[in-house]
Amino acid sequence: PSPAAGGGEARSLEALCAYVNNCQRFAGIVEGLGGEVTGQMDKQLAPMVEERFDTAVADFTEEAVAGVASIVEHVLEDLTKGMRAELFTQEWVSTGQTLERLSSALASYNSDVQQWLATDYFYRLYLGPVVRRLPREYLELLLTSELAPGTAAQRRLAADT
Repeated sequence: PSPAAGGGEARSLEALCAYVNNCQRFAGIVEGLGGEVTGQMDKQLAPMVEERFDTAVADFTEEAVAGVASIVEHVLEDLTKGMRAELFTQEWVSTGQTLERLSSALASYNSDVQQWLATDYFYRLYLGPVVRRLPREYLELLLTSELAPGTAAQRRLAADT
């Protein structure tokens, strides 16, 4: 199974980016090859063959987009895991640096993903959902916690929300 389909093996972020790049590169290769082949074919057969090439290009592109969705899930899962570990700890209550750490981790991920993805198009496909979903994930963790009224953690929670 493909990494984007959740193949079961551990997936690294860099490997997922490489997968997206490969799918896009293959789509380009197939598209170029399709133009060459159909240009040299009998005019009656060319439309049918061209349709097959177009389908292959669409399949590779669709798989690349699914790979970007896997990158989004990978990043959000890791960031959420980090937030869950830091929230409601004594350090979180006293320093209030959780958001700064989260912001720093997100910037690091974004830099890596932008560097590893071959096109800005796929980076934008990644960035949009991450930027939309991360604040929701953070607020959900804060609002679904069960804290005793009047505790230092509850006062810190009120300050964050």
